[in-house]
Amino acid sequence: MSLIEIVNSSTTKRHDLLNWVTLKIQIAVQFESTDDGSAQMKIAADIADQICLFIRYLSDLEDLSVIESHFIWMRLSQLHLICLKHLEKEQSEKIFDSAELMIKVLSEDDVSIDNENKENGEDRKKRKKPSKKKMYRYSAAKEVACIVLIQLFEVFGNQFSSLVPLLFGTIFKNLKKVLEKSKYMHATFMTSLIQLVNVMVRNGNQAEFFTNYFSKFSKISKNMFEGFYSDKLDFPVNFVSAVMELWSMHFREESFIKSHVTDLSAAIYMRYSEGELGSYGFTNDRTRPSTAKSLAEILFDYYYVKKIISLKEIWTLYARIFKNCASRDIQVGTFESIIHFYGLCSTTDCTFLDGSSYLVAFRTLALEVFDTDEIKNEGMHILYRILRYFDLMHDILLPRIGDSSRTQMLFNIMGSENEEKTSECAGNVLFVNSKPDSQWFNIAQLGLAKRLLLELSSSFGNEQHHISQIKRKLTELSTCDVFCIRIHANEALKVFLTNFPELISETIESSLDSLQQSFKQLEKYPFAVNHGHALIIASMIEKSDKDYVSYELVMRITIFATSFIKNHTTSTSSILYYKGLICWILLIGLVNYNDEQYLAMQSSQLFLFWKVLLTHTFGYREEDELYRNLEIRNHALTCLLTYLGNSKMDKEVAKQISYLLIKCSNFNHSINLKSTNIDKALLINEHRILQIYLRLHEFIKRDFNSSLLILIVKNFSDPNLYIEASQSMLDNIIGVTEKNTSLKEASREESFLENTVETVLHLNDGFAFGISSKIALSEIQELSIKIPQRCDRETSGALPSKKDSWYHPLEREITKPITPILSLDYLIMLYGRGHYTAKDEYSPKITTSLVDSSMEIFSLTFPYINGKIQYSVIESLNVSLFSKLTTPLRNVAVAANVCVAINSALNIIVEKELGIDVSVGQLLIDSLKKIEYYKDSYLTRIKADCVGLICMAVSCGEAGSERMEFVSTQIRILVKNVVDIEEPYKRVLYALSLVSIYRYNAQNSSFSAIYEVIFALIQDPHPVVHVWSLKAMHILLERHFSIDTSTAARLLGTVESVTSDPSYGIYCSSILQHNYNNQFNSHIVVGQITETLTEILGPNIIELDESSLCSYRNLVIAGLTSNDLTAQNISLSIFEMLATFKLKGIVADEVFMACAKSMIDDAIVTVFGSSYVNCRFTGSTEIFSNDSSLSSSVHCFGLFTELIRLQRESLITRDIDIASWRYLDLYPTSEAVIGFLFTWIEQSCELNERWFDKLYLFFNMGERKLFSSLYKEFSSILQRKGIRKTAEKEIRGEEEKAIADSDTNISSVHVDFSSDSIHWGAKKAVLAFIKLLCIKSQKKRSLFNLLSKRLPELIKISFQASVSKVVSMQLLGLEILSLLLKQWAKVSDPENPNNSILGIEEAQITSALMPAFDAESAPDVVVSAINVCAEFLSSNIAPLERANRVSHIMVNFLEVYNNKSSSIKIGDTHILTQKAKRKIELAVLDGWSKLVQNALVQQNEKLIEFTRRYWEILVPLWIISLREYVMVKYEKIEIEMGLHEDCKSSLYESRSTKIELYDGIWLNFAIALGSILENDSFLISSCLNEEEADSFMFVLLTQCFEDIAKHLDDHEIKMKVLPAMHNILKCHISFDNIFEDDANAEIVGILDRLIVMGDNEEKYELVNIINDLIGGYTKKYNTHETFLPGIDKLYELLRLLLIPISDLIPSIKYNFEDPEDMPMVKLDDTDLRLLRHTFTVLENNVSKFDEMFKEDLYACMLYIMGRIYEDKNRDIVVPLVLPFLKSITADLKTMKHCMNMMKVFYEAVKAPLFDKINGENELTTLLILLTNGFVDFSSQDLERIVNVCVVGIFTLKTNAIATEGLRNVVMNINKNPICGFLFKKVLKNVEGRINADTTIEICRSIMSVVMTFAKKVKAENPDKSKQAFALCLNLSLLCCDISSSDADQLVVDSAIELISIDSNVFKEVLQNFVPESRKTKIGHIMENSSQISTFNGKGYEEEHLTLKSFK
Repeated sequence: MSLIEIVNSSTTKRHDLLNWVTLKIQIAVQFESTDDGSAQMKIAADIADQICLFIRYLSDLEDLSVIESHFIWMRLSQLHLICLKHLEKEQSEKIFDSAELMIKVLSEDDVSIDNENKENGEDRKKRKKPSKKKMYRYSAAKEVACIVLIQLFEVFGNQFSSLVPLLFGTIFKNLKKVLEKSKYMHATFMTSLIQLVNVMVRNGNQAEFFTNYFSKFSKISKNMFEGFYSDKLDFPVNFVSAVMELWSMHFREESFIKSHVTDLSAAIYMRYSEGELGSYGFTNDRTRPSTAKSLAEILFDYYYVKKIISLKEIWTLYARIFKNCASRDIQVGTFESIIHFYGLCSTTDCTFLDGSSYLVAFRTLALEVFDTDEIKNEGMHILYRILRYFDLMHDILLPRIGDSSRTQMLFNIMGSENEEKTSECAGNVLFVNSKPDSQWFNIAQLGLAKRLLLELSSSFGNEQHHISQIKRKLTELSTCDVFCIRIHANEALKVFLTNFPELISETIESSLDSLQQSFKQLEKYPFAVNHGHALIIASMIEKSDKDYVSYELVMRITIFATSFIKNHTTSTSSILYYKGLICWILLIGLVNYNDEQYLAMQSSQLFLFWKVLLTHTFGYREEDELYRNLEIRNHALTCLLTYLGNSKMDKEVAKQISYLLIKCSNFNHSINLKSTNIDKALLINEHRILQIYLRLHEFIKRDFNSSLLILIVKNFSDPNLYIEASQSMLDNIIGVTEKNTSLKEASREESFLENTVETVLHLNDGFAFGISSKIALSEIQELSIKIPQRCDRETSGALPSKKDSWYHPLEREITKPITPILSLDYLIMLYGRGHYTAKDEYSPKITTSLVDSSMEIFSLTFPYINGKIQYSVIESLNVSLFSKLTTPLRNVAVAANVCVAINSALNIIVEKELGIDVSVGQLLIDSLKKIEYYKDSYLTRIKADCVGLICMAVSCGEAGSERMEFVSTQIRILVKNVVDIEEPYKRVLYALSLVSIYRYNAQNSSFSAIYEVIFALIQDPHPVVHVWSLKAMHILLERHFSIDTSTAARLLGTVESVTSDPSYGIYCSSILQHNYNNQFNSHIVVGQITETLTEILGPNIIELDESSLCSYRNLVIAGLTSNDLTAQNISLSIFEMLATFKLKGIVADEVFMACAKSMIDDAIVTVFGSSYVNCRFTGSTEIFSNDSSLSSSVHCFGLFTELIRLQRESLITRDIDIASWRYLDLYPTSEAVIGFLFTWIEQSCELNERWFDKLYLFFNMGERKLFSSLYKEFSSILQRKGIRKTAEKEIRGEEEKAIADSDTNISSVHVDFSSDSIHWGAKKAVLAFIKLLCIKSQKKRSLFNLLSKRLPELIKISFQASVSKVVSMQLLGLEILSLLLKQWAKVSDPENPNNSILGIEEAQITSALMPAFDAESAPDVVVSAINVCAEFLSSNIAPLERANRVSHIMVNFLEVYNNKSSSIKIGDTHILTQKAKRKIELAVLDGWSKLVQNALVQQNEKLIEFTRRYWEILVPLWIISLREYVMVKYEKIEIEMGLHEDCKSSLYESRSTKIELYDGIWLNFAIALGSILENDSFLISSCLNEEEADSFMFVLLTQCFEDIAKHLDDHEIKMKVLPAMHNILKCHISFDNIFEDDANAEIVGILDRLIVMGDNEEKYELVNIINDLIGGYTKKYNTHETFLPGIDKLYELLRLLLIPISDLIPSIKYNFEDPEDMPMVKLDDTDLRLLRHTFTVLENNVSKFDEMFKEDLYACMLYIMGRIYEDKNRDIVVPLVLPFLKSITADLKTMKHCMNMMKVFYEAVKAPLFDKINGENELTTLLILLTNGFVDFSSQDLERIVNVCVVGIFTLKTNAIATEGLRNVVMNINKNPICGFLFKKVLKNVEGRINADTTIEICRSIMSVVMTFAKKVKAENPDKSKQAFALCLNLSLLCCDISSSDADQLVVDSAIELISIDSNVFKEVLQNFVPESRKTKIGHIMENSSQISTFNGKGYEEEHLTLKSFK
């Protein structure tokens, strides 16, 4: 059916139309992914034609109410353009035809479908009659045409120039009519018309517009602005945005430029600062982005295209606009415009941000902004706000700047001494300095420097003079006289020293020396300098790694500070006061020292200080004296606060501190002196007390003083407590023109200043009526002082904001009146854990901080106080809430504070299930009702959430009908209110309250009842009710975890209906509704509902009926085709869920992947988008069609990661591949990008073997080449738009191609190492990926083979990493090198098989190792390098004599033991601290232990010889280190270092600090000792006497047991520890301790758990250990008297040995009546290996028991063997037990009283033995029994045995067994008569079976047996030897009959062997016992034998002659 037919026949026209559009969009988007081009063209043309016909059909319809929908027209237009875009090359005429048709429709020309088409009468009635007069009013067809035209111009640009004049005229006629009267105004149509004008002008039609139509536009614009300021007219906000964009194009016109040529900047400034464009455009949230974009585009045009303005002028203009506005809106808009301008410029020049360009721009802006008296005189909150804007700009733009440029900027900021002097002489100082008059400019520079240091890490540290200069400069600034510069420089210095930790110690020492010197001064004390030094020390203590800062230095600082405070705790005299503050600052830093033992050691002294100071009633004579005392108290309290953040607390300590705080508060309240300074000091004091309470809350919350709580509550609720004048942000932006200024001001002010939280948050005074800084419009921020993790709590019911937009962080500043200010509480750097809240690093002003802390204390303590006190507290809150003695906005702020505090408290009550009384709950409900700010969406949501929490809190109390009744009553009241009250805002509150009750209390609420209420509300067309009831439905569904498909279907149908209906949502005709939905977009909530339904229904989505499934699909695709980023992201989340549920076919994958790819591409450059419609599937002529969104691209990478995990990586295209590498370069720390690449590599490295090539190319690629194709696209667009005049030849970088092309050979691509390389963080990620590949190659052979060919490149990358100055990169490089040595050292070189494949890389490997031993190398790098050196020497890739550089390192580092100082130098390596020294000492020992192990395991004589020279040194060191490890671990006392006498600095270091040094290496020492002791046991006796050796080994063994008990689930650790235990048990060890009762029980318990949980590899080692234990016991207790007492312990060990057997052979554990019912376990090679080893160990050990125990043990073993013979795995397991069976059988033969045991066993196994077991095992078993003395066979059994033996000897598979067995039978003939009987019977049968088919091998076997018989007879019974010889000869002659050429030779061999036994007997037998015929035959064979001559040479001539003459 055609589209028109579908619509005509439909009863649900919008649904069916939208469904058709959705299905066709999915088909059209897939055109590019299919191969059939002609078929695609046909489909695309058909769809385009149908759409054109449909638009003509629309123009002819009268009744459009059931079909019109702007929502659908947008999607229809997109579909049309997708098809036209596909037809562009082949059928381009369709594009022009389509444009012509749309213009006709818009012009109201007759485009009706010809009447030739058959139409029924009903259709004719619907058609309107021809009309000659054109009305130029809204119609659905015209709206569709307008939308299609907009997209035609956006996609195809200026291809319709001939149609433009007519179109402009038509548009303005329509606009004139629409704006003529209010009734004609149609929000979406008028917006589309003005947007069409804008798009046409943007695409090259400026001349026509500005020549003929600008006056008309100007009139429209004038009327619009007059309508604003008279409040007579409203306009759609998007209409206003388009008007402002058109004005920006006017400003680019030559006429405007010429008329303002004298001062163009001033003209633009007037328009965007003082004119309407700035005052309205920037101050409206919806028009701000387009205004900012327009301003940037004007300046870009002036700068790049027309070249009439310089960059400096542009930055100056921006600064002027910024500093001359009073509102945050314009300030934010200015910075948004700056960032967009940067984005535009970067498209024209990829080097725009290179070098110091960004710094120049930043300095220009910062100087212009800060270098004015107006700004300098502003309050702190304004200045810090400006700094915050710059920080946000850095966040966005710095990732686009390469490392070299960042480094250049950093050096430029810091300058050099020569440059500074030159600049000062010139009077132009831009380098950061400490001049007071430019302090804020310098603070801004310090902020940038800090950011650069954070991002560069230590990557720029190649040249020492640069490092020294930066350190000098920052230290100088950190100790300057200007306080603000001092504290900000300290922050930057902290980052710098963190990057270069080797400089921390000398910096601290230098500052400490300065302090010590200055403390000697008795007057003119330089406080500023010393304050700076104290801050340096205090801030760096936290970062003081013990590898770099010695404990001794920390103790020096401690003694310095505490000794002064001890003597001057309360002194307030001038110099003592300042020195005291310095010492307290030092103590604040010291309690951050990361050492538990240090803190515990200092605690008692600190508490003494606090007790003396805080409980001391200070007497003062003057204000200054009191102020100083309060300041000292504040510092002491800060120290206590910091201490609590680092120490482990308990209730007793909390009580002590509470007492101190009470005393402190009492003193504060006793102060009567009032002054500004005293009041401020008291406020800070109270704030610190509250902060300490917050850190104590877990211990005091149940006993918190109620009176104190009520006082605290007043801090955030008392309306009269803090009164500061608050100023509206509009104060300075009203009065744009002189006309009607007062009227405009009044009306605008009145309209804006509603009594809402949003109004309060827009205030611009830094106080905002005392509202908490925790409050944001969509979230509640948590203070980090109570929660270490950074987290925010999203407020319930919040609609999705612009979080997905790149400018969201800037926009947040508009509704953030409270500015974080470091200078007001700079100690937060020390106590604040790095941040105040998740988003704020610093705290706000003290009054706001008090509000925040008070709210937190209330929330944390209110849930735990009793009901009566709770009631009282709420009543006191009510008094404050409803006070009429203050301003309305102060009341709003109080209401917000109270609601948020109550909400947080209720969340804790519900989370902890604490409950509240019904009376308290009712009081809270009543209180919330009285807060009447219904239009305030924030308070409405918080109140509604509180209602749900209150109901749940009441329900959490004790069970009772009253509580249940309370909930049901609230629900009834709310339902009634929703029905009865029509006021929309109240309705919303009641609806949200209803769903909130269900959200928290679903078990006591009815889903269906609440659902029906909300379902009815979502169909209310009032915009407020509609939007928020949809949100209520979303909240309701989020809590409902299951829903039936009928309910879901009904909801989907209704939601789709209201979404596409023009009466609802953002596309309605009403301007009021349109604008409200622009702020609260209902379509996004629809997406959330669809997403939640997807999650609830899961795989059951496919069970929806067809219509509902179509609705579902329509909603999902509608979100994706929306022009809203949030809606698109929601649809992508839905697609991810569908992919997870593996639901294919519901939506087309390609549509989502195209959208995701577009999102990722758009976010590379940060800009605003210019398209009015979604161009993701069509492309656009705009440089940037869509807004950039980093968060959306992160979301997309998360989606790709999930698709790869679901094995759908085929959806990941080459473009996405390239984009991911670009993102990795821009955002190298992004978890999403790294996670995506890591997952992709991990999942596909085996299928795509060329991953390493990609990584190698990327690692060495320049940034310009990485982005070259992107800039080529930009260049192409700029040329098409006429912005770039000359085409520059650009080619896509071949490396970029190679990254995406997995088939590109690495050797074929040239890598340009000279260009700017990618970000060091990206290189670090690449190293991690390469490490992953190396690890994966261990199990993936194809990957291993590929990497084998890339070893030179791998080693090269390791070298590049090792020379980096970033420690983490060095470590990764060494780890890769280590993996290479481990995996490839043993691989032979194909060209030289005798050498390792790594042999030719020997020099490169050595070169990669050497940089690790430079002077600045970190201890961790040295440790890692030492390990790699050991691996290198062990690998044998080069002879030791060639590896002398590496071997010398290993030897040289042994010198570390000769130096007793903690700071030493070995070679170039400088070791600074005791810990670093010990770390390297242990690494050296670890390296040597590996060397020794490998030498002995490999039996490498040269390596053994090399290491043996140092054994006498190493063994004592290993023993001492192991003893030290044990002592540190258990004894907790001073360690006997053995080699170190000077160990004072280690005396009080924490145990954890030392114990961590041994993790992972002590075991290697134990293994090495075991290996050496096996070779040279004398060494240990030279170090330890026998008793010490016993104790040492036992302790070592217990360490192994303890270590393995802690890691029962870690296979790697177990496989390291278990062999070590085996080695220890083999060495000199006392078993007395092991078999002591308690120890043995614990050991057996551990072994039991290990053997039960372990795999076969682990069990194998455990069997060895058990064998050692049993062997040790039997050897130690070798007499009957000593053996017997511990027999139960041996039995336990034997039980453990049986566990793996019974696990693998379940039939042993379970007794089945029918053996066939026994389960069969599939056994692999490792199982069989384990079984064989276990039975061997059992055999070896059971035999050592006394006879009295053996009987039982043998019985048990025979039972097990019997079960094995019955088991289904018998054929593979029986061979494993046969040696044990032989041993038992033989041993039982000597135990006469036990022989019956074998008979029982035989009878038990006889049935399976003869009937089920294979021939090989049957034969072997029988022969073992026979040859080991078993005689209890029946005659029938013997016959069967004979047959088995005969078959065995005549079967090739069993021939060898049968032969050997029968020979053993022969040897036992005299001992066992059955053997003789059996042998005769076998010979008889054998003789009868030899025939022509018998093989020569079988004949030889038979002859071997009878020859053995002949020899035995000759030796033991010579009289019968003739018969035996005759037997041999006859059998050999029988063998002559076989069909083998070797048969005669067999006769000869037999004859020769018989002659050699006894020639005389042979002669006699030949003459007398052999028939004549056979003699002849023998003679003939002998004559022809070549062996006779050989035989003759042996001295048997006589016999030979006799034989020859025999015939």
